[in-house]
Amino acid sequence: METIKRVMLLILFVLFSAACVSAATVTVCSSGCNFTAIQAAIDAASPGDTVSASAGTYFESQVTIGKQLTLIGAGMPTIDGGTALLSTDGLVRITAAADVTFSGFTIKHAGGSATTDNGDNLINVGIYASSSNPAAAYLISGNKIYGTNNPSDEQDYGFYANGGLGKIIFTNNTVLETSGNQVLIERYPGETEISANKLNAGCYGIDPIFYMTYGSTDISSLQEISGNEIDMGTGSGSDPATGISFMSSYSGSGPIGDGKYSNILIQDNIITGLSPRGEE
Repeated sequence: METIKRVMLLILFVLFSAACVSAATVTVCSSGCNFTAIQAAIDAASPGDTVSASAGTYFESQVTIGKQLTLIGAGMPTIDGGTALLSTDGLVRITAAADVTFSGFTIKHAGGSATTDNGDNLINVGIYASSSNPAAAYLISGNKIYGTNNPSDEQDYGFYANGGLGKIIFTNNTVLETSGNQVLIERYPGETEISANKLNAGCYGIDPIFYMTYGSTDISSLQEISGNEIDMGTGSGSDPATGISFMSSYSGSGPIGDGKYSNILIQDNIITGLSPRGEE
């Protein structure tokens, strides 16, 4: 019996040691690190690793995260997309079927995606997130996301999630200068938490947080919006805008199916700068 116990302890020790060895930190900086580009570091990292980027500006048209990783910005490094034309949405695009943490970055000059809703306006997205795995969780925190600062650029979004199943926590971020919604959650059955962010109506003046479902997609997972600071006093547009909006059975150019939300929690948000053109 004593021998069996020792063998089991040895096996547990080996497994624990292997787990500790497998997780590594890959560094990114202008010189003297593992890599000088964030995407190159992501590509080289193994699932479960941490990618740590030092302060500075990284000119990368798109950063894609398709595996379990922790990405940490030290000193708020900037990812500058240079407004390059993209084939998919998102200057930072997270689609991993496993947990991802993305924290401490500045996002600027997201390129437009060639996939457009109306054929003439490109879709600019700072951070896009959608996982096909309901067990996956994305933590997106402590980032600063800038839009195009162009009031006529109606499809310019800070954070966009579409159709995913994994849990999203979007917290303690700041979004500025978008013309479209700063947070857009579209037909997303997974659980979401939008909390403790600093948002405003953007450079045009539109709903900072906008949820919509349609196409017979009923959403019963918790959709939580809490503790955000929302300034509705920005923007030049005259259309009515609200601080937080949910729209079900959406029918833009025509009826496209039913759909509803049944589990919404909105609490402790502070909304200021309301005017006749918009109220909660």
